[in-house]
Amino acid sequence: MYEVVLPGFINCKFDPPIENGLSSFSGNTEIFYAETKSLHSIYNDLEKYISYHEKTKAGKIISHDVRETYIVSHALLRLFLAHFLNIDPVDIPFTYSENNKPLIAGNLIHFNLSHTNGAFAFAVSLTSPIGVDIEKINQRVDIHSVVKSFFSKSEHDFIYSSANGIYERFFLLWTRKEALLKAVGTGMINNLEKIEVAGNENVIPISVFEGLTFSDVSNNYFIYTMKPDNCYISVAIPYYSSVYIHSIEASVLQTLLKLK
Repeated sequence: MYEVVLPGFINCKFDPPIENGLSSFSGNTEIFYAETKSLHSIYNDLEKYISYHEKTKAGKIISHDVRETYIVSHALLRLFLAHFLNIDPVDIPFTYSENNKPLIAGNLIHFNLSHTNGAFAFAVSLTSPIGVDIEKINQRVDIHSVVKSFFSKSEHDFIYSSANGIYERFFLLWTRKEALLKAVGTGMINNLEKIEVAGNENVIPISVFEGLTFSDVSNNYFIYTMKPDNCYISVAIPYYSSVYIHSIEASVLQTLLKLK
């Protein structure tokens, strides 16, 4: 599945096949997704699993819905990682990259978390750094100015290729961009229009990613996209993998995690 890529470039392939969710961790690339409202019944149980720092940060969030999504998503990520590492959820040895990306000391497991309005997703890999982004398709967003500033001409043409589905195509590309940036570890950069993610495959110069050298990243990335409910989720990883998406349900968590 890997292509020979000239030094100084990253080859990106988009939308390889995705598998349906499994009942247990398969050891490949796993994506866990939920709408926050579906977990409201176990909110009080989940709240006790976040750290003091996360509680402090959550307390500064004005919106109740955003605060609840933050707490639920961070608690579930901790619970999942704790199950894998066999430690207490609040004792997970998080460290942070120069761009403030959370990591686990020793790279025992790789993960990434993203949340949007009332929904969240986190991705887990046993083998390499991973990036995930989730965005709810919101037609109240002024996408036209965003497209003008942060998308290339080919991406513009793709988004506006038809009067129908403009917002869907916008959020498809936006999540691809974000997932790739999070996978390589830069976070947001200034020249987003140079990271072209329309089509099935693109070659992107490493110089586009600010502060990175070729030794920092893989020369291949695979970006998988799915659309549960009214959201787009994209995940980027530096190898071809079976990808599984799991819908998190309160009833399942009460059994598997033994929440009271």
